[in-house]
Amino acid sequence: MREKLDTICSELNIQYHGVRFRTTGYRQIIEVHLLFPEATLVSEAHRLATMLEERLPVELGKPAEVTTHLESLEDHAAVHHHIHYTGKPD
Repeated sequence: MREKLDTICSELNIQYHGVRFRTTGYRQIIEVHLLFPEATLVSEAHRLATMLEERLPVELGKPAEVTTHLESLEDHAAVHHHIHYTGKPD
């Protein structure tokens, strides 16, 4: 799952952290925090997040409910006081 997420985020030029997932019966529930530069318009961040939410289940080849949380890239370290994995675009 992380490999697919890395690929999609790299293609969309999105960084992320705080991934959580679990399986409930036939589907996965995935939560991910997306990091956007402060200057990114909310509409653009939402568009990219929606693309990720729709693409990830397709790439995984199984039913999945993907929930994203949009954050500012510049201040997320101050908001989250513990270490997170950050998927960085290549």
